[in-house]
Amino acid sequence: MDKKVFQKQGVSGFYDNWLKTQTAQDRAIIAELQKIGQQARADVARMMTSEANG
Repeated sequence: MDKKVFQKQGVSGFYDNWLKTQTAQDRAIIAELQKIGQQARADVARMMTSEANG
């Protein structure tokens, strides 16, 4: 990993820099997995809210 990335962006810039190095196909897969994860978290939150409200 280029040290300049860490000097300019810190650790928070690592993911964006790493993502740029992935192929287009891999980025599409990563985006889909992120979308699935977000939907799963939303579903869990909805279920917890539903259970809390009775």
